[in-house]
Amino acid sequence: MAFIHLRAIRLLGLSAAIALASSLACSDATAPGQTPSTFTIEAANGAYPPSPPTVHVTASAVTVDGTLITADPCFTVSGNASTSHDTLVVHVVGTDKNVGCVQSLGMWHYVLTVSPRPSGAEAIRVEHNNGKGSSVVLEQPLP
Repeated sequence: MAFIHLRAIRLLGLSAAIALASSLACSDATAPGQTPSTFTIEAANGAYPPSPPTVHVTASAVTVDGTLITADPCFTVSGNASTSHDTLVVHVVGTDKNVGCVQSLGMWHYVLTVSPRPSGAEAIRVEHNNGKGSSVVLEQPLP
């Protein structure tokens, strides 16, 4: 079963914090075809552009640590994992809330852990969708 936990920290002042707080949600269901995972997200401050995601692998889990950039901080961000052939695919998606919002970039730090590690997964692909389109931000073999 997947547990998605969201928590917020200060981003770009009170208006962004209020926008972020209104986007928090929680779910404990895994959709068909998805891999059980834990997803944590928080608003982030940091260098732009952010570094590519990093992957930490153990015998029992795969953890991806990264940053999604959105057009503004008024987005709902979610993440999940699935398998496709021999590849673990991590999806991080920003959905625009279509509300009036400050015009500054939204930076979302996330950590997604897949446990147990999917058997037969030999590679990992991390895909970001920032609300404007999807892109592969990391693709590499799993050790």
